[in-house]
Amino acid sequence: INHKGQQETRRQRSRIAAFYQPLWRLAPSSPLKSEKEETTSIMITRTRPICSPVITVLSQSPRMSRQYQSLLKSLFDMDQVPTSSSVAGDRLDSILPSFLKRRWDSVASRCQFSGAVIHFLSLSSDGDVRKFEESSGEKSGLSLLSVTKGVGDTEDTIECTSDSIIDSRRSIALRIEREESFPTLLALKLVAFGSLGLEISGRHLTGSLPLLELPCRSGEKVKLRQCDTESRSHGSSLSFRLREVVLPYFDDENSHSGSSVASAFFRSSLSRPMVGLFQWPKSNNSGIVFRPLPAAREDLTLTSPSLVFQCPSLDSAKSRIENCGATTAKVGFRGDGKCGQLLVKHHLLSGLDFRLCEATSLSTTFAEAQESLLAGSLADLQSSNVLAEGGNQRHSGEDFARSDVMNGLGDCWVEFRANVRKPSGFFRKAKVFETLKNDGASGLKGGGRVARSPDIPPE
Repeated sequence: INHKGQQETRRQRSRIAAFYQPLWRLAPSSPLKSEKEETTSIMITRTRPICSPVITVLSQSPRMSRQYQSLLKSLFDMDQVPTSSSVAGDRLDSILPSFLKRRWDSVASRCQFSGAVIHFLSLSSDGDVRKFEESSGEKSGLSLLSVTKGVGDTEDTIECTSDSIIDSRRSIALRIEREESFPTLLALKLVAFGSLGLEISGRHLTGSLPLLELPCRSGEKVKLRQCDTESRSHGSSLSFRLREVVLPYFDDENSHSGSSVASAFFRSSLSRPMVGLFQWPKSNNSGIVFRPLPAAREDLTLTSPSLVFQCPSLDSAKSRIENCGATTAKVGFRGDGKCGQLLVKHHLLSGLDFRLCEATSLSTTFAEAQESLLAGSLADLQSSNVLAEGGNQRHSGEDFARSDVMNGLGDCWVEFRANVRKPSGFFRKAKVFETLKNDGASGLKGGGRVARSPDIPPE
């Protein structure tokens, strides 16, 4: 009897458990525990999304940075992003000693369609920004410093751009601290250059190569926010979009870590729509294309980096640019009906090439400007009329009919003096000849010779 009673009790317990088991599965757990677990999981999986790239260029003064902002606004409809004059605990400002009373000023312009940010960085004193409208006489000139990935956690465009600028300043500071043994001496050198009126270039801060922080391949979350391109495109009949960034470089120049410009792009996670092109993660078909452009072995200097803007009509853009006080020059136009690009020329836009194109498809070729033809020659030996542009009317401008100051002053020592002023060409040519001697023209060891053009008789 007891055995039968125990079996019946076990059956009743199993029935009760089977009845309440679905209710236990549907019953909510502790609210505090679930919220805690959910919060913990969000904190673990959350990553900062990567926005459009930030292109940092070095300006000579805060006043010139504001002028660049106004000029890009009038020429290419780039938004002027208000930035804070000082950031608490900024790492870039901490490199400068306190007794110098100097800091790094930042302003930015943002493309309405691609979302790319052009960040102008300049060295200033405490009172330069407050009285930048009254100061005058600064030198104009831009120098590329870095290309970094923009970041941001909010949907606010201004706040996202400010976060990207702060992150770019931090990256430049880390680059200086890593490559400079004595950052204080670098700060004293920059202040001395500014006091003497000498131009500060990007090589003084980031070395021979610009800083490149591109999306890597380590599973980094890449997300580009949707831009409000539709609302903006209907508001203006002529729209400009930053489409392409061209970065010239020397093959034999590497950073302290041993990386080059080409290796930085090949290690990144950027897509490759064509040979030699690297496209940023795009949203609304607005991904910016980067084109690393290797220089020739004979070049003594690098050409300026180029920023190519896309517009619906080159004729309308040309008339607008001329109304703003700038001039244009044709680059890459051919006789087959295919349109080339317009090079925007302005006395303030030195150090960077700004171009316009209306082609919607990408190309593996890039039309270099005339300055690239003289990159391997000495400037003192060139006539001032080599790069002079022709005009529509005779004697229409000073640039169209210039007299060379070297006329009648030449002697047998002109070339020798020009080489003494710039002897870097001898070392570069010696390095090229040594490479050809070791590798040979055919790429084999043993010292091949450079092939000459065949001597064909006239008949």
